[in-house]
Amino acid sequence: MTVPEHEAVGIRASGAECAIARRVAAAAEGRGRQPYQSDGFACEPAEAAGGDTDYTCSRDGARISFRYGTG
Repeated sequence: MTVPEHEAVGIRASGAECAIARRVAAAAEGRGRQPYQSDGFACEPAEAAGGDTDYTCSRDGARISFRYGTG
């Protein structure tokens, strides 16, 4: 399910390449604030202001975080 005008913003990565971080963040599309896995990263959601979702994704000491919402 695509949600119009929603996107991943504020992507931060530690121990992961930027291309992988963008791919993991893009995989949040259509998840409806549910946990998911992408590229070996386990991603956990948390409610954020304005109905957005903050995600924290981890794999073997690497971490990716971002906000998914209306940007």
